[in-house]
Amino acid sequence: MNTKLTFFILMILSLNVSADWKQVYKSLPDKTYVDFDTLKVNGNIIEYWMKKNFSKVTDGALSARAQIRLDCRKNSYEIIFYSAFTGSDFTGNAIYNSNPHISASIENFSPEQAVRDGACK
Repeated sequence: MNTKLTFFILMILSLNVSADWKQVYKSLPDKTYVDFDTLKVNGNIIEYWMKKNFSKVTDGALSARAQIRLDCRKNSYEIIFYSAFTGSDFTGNAIYNSNPHISASIENFSPEQAVRDGACK
């Protein structure tokens, strides 16, 4: 097994072991959680890991994990890393792993807004 693959597997496994997932914005049909142990604030930038358990199969997945970079000043966020799994809570097969770097504005009544409201000064 090559070194990069070994490092990646160890990184993913360590995320599940040390996570302190707390559900945010409970009125959505999907359950969305933030790992507050990973939340890092650097000025107006906040980085954290988010987990979503889908209420029904979505594009073949029942759960997903994303690393988020939120910009308090610009009221926007970027998905830095994203992975999806066939089972809930990152079980089953990983069917998608990507570094999409997709940016979007923070919408009202969203999990990103809940993090922004709690962490931005």
